[in-house]
Amino acid sequence: MYQFDIALSYESESEKFVQEVADYLIGEKWNVFFAPYYKKELLSENLKSELYQIYQKKSLVKVLFVTERYLKSEFTQLEARRAVSSTGQEIRRLIVVNFLGEGLPEHLKKYVYLEHNLSADEIAELVSGRVQELKGSEAASEQAADSGASKTGNRNYVEHNEGIVMGDHARIHHLTIN
Repeated sequence: MYQFDIALSYESESEKFVQEVADYLIGEKWNVFFAPYYKKELLSENLKSELYQIYQKKSLVKVLFVTERYLKSEFTQLEARRAVSSTGQEIRRLIVVNFLGEGLPEHLKKYVYLEHNLSADEIAELVSGRVQELKGSEAASEQAADSGASKTGNRNYVEHNEGIVMGDHARIHHLTIN
């Protein structure tokens, strides 16, 4: 489970536009990380470490609002690196909003990217749709797992009529089959 449905990464020059996106998403009842709304929490933390956690582990979908200044900022580059590395093969979890035109870096072109000519509401609608899609997939996977799986400690197993299929962490030392 993620603390945030969506984390928004941007340079300060884009804050007003990104705030419109954040407000729309919050209005849709998504849990959104938009830094100005978490100033108090960020003040008490090691900022780099907390940003690392938010963009690496604590958010389902990351949205990067890429501008010239975004590509030069230490903090936004930290956020972007964490967002990219955390998505791995799940590239649908990263959305890039391209404010550069033709200058989008190659390493970001493989992800879904939106051109800057969309309104804040249009971008928010697309992001909201992506989160709904991913949460629907997540819920379906959990429901399928719940239908036949049990969990004890760190081990998952599926019960069948006459035996147990062991999970990844299982070790069998002595096995007797009658």
